[in-house]
Amino acid sequence: MKNISVKRKTINGIIISFLVLVLVFVGVSTATYAWYSAINRALGDSITFTSSTHDQLGSELAIGWTKDSTLNELEFDAPKSSLYPMIPKTKATLFTTTYYDFITNNFNYSTQSFDNDLHAFICSIAGQNTTPFICKGTVDETEHDYFYLINKKTNEKQSITARYTIDGELASFLRIALFVGDENPTGDDRENLRLYGILSNTDVIHYSTIQERDLVEMTPVMDDVHKESGTIKFTLNENQVKVIALVAWLDGVMLQNEDAEKNTAFSILFDGIVGDIV
Repeated sequence: MKNISVKRKTINGIIISFLVLVLVFVGVSTATYAWYSAINRALGDSITFTSSTHDQLGSELAIGWTKDSTLNELEFDAPKSSLYPMIPKTKATLFTTTYYDFITNNFNYSTQSFDNDLHAFICSIAGQNTTPFICKGTVDETEHDYFYLINKKTNEKQSITARYTIDGELASFLRIALFVGDENPTGDDRENLRLYGILSNTDVIHYSTIQERDLVEMTPVMDDVHKESGTIKFTLNENQVKVIALVAWLDGVMLQNEDAEKNTAFSILFDGIVGDIV
């Protein structure tokens, strides 16, 4: 794991700390199959996740798979299976939809095809569920599907802003659900995770319990869950940690066979400013 140097920046007396997380889909590709026989498949066989802080005198923010982490770099495990085009079955709601409700039996396969009159319709495997890609890491042979964002300052809170970029040939299809929550001292930290936004280059976030040959134009979209870069903000109190989870998928309603063997990249930056959210 590459060590990242850190540096302190003071601008007009305001201390700013940066935490960078990069999730890169390398060689995310789709393969062509006959309609009704299989769906298009997007491979995510080489995915890396890194982060860094910049502060010469000590980390203002840290991340890790454990709450006592002082790391400023993480890396996700390679995916164990391919990432398939899909959409959620149900409509999500900011700050209400839980992590478990979102990922449990809530996704179905989907791709786009055309009939002889060039009407776009959904091609799916009826009755089959799938799961989105959940960013995971392994520590001491224990797998974690969430991580911690940690305020290392013991006497000052920090306001956190999430900024992200999505690039590459499949950028318009990539969706990332960001879940944030407080730690749970008596149980599973994932129980407190709530949806803070779906990160995407478009506000078209499809959902539906789709059926074979449903028209694409009739597929419903979620309201008010898409968050643009820089619009997700939350507070880390003194010496506090937040639980973070990232859930990724490719919007299968929009994917077509011509999207085979393309790639995309996602990066997210958490920057912290000492004081209240502005």
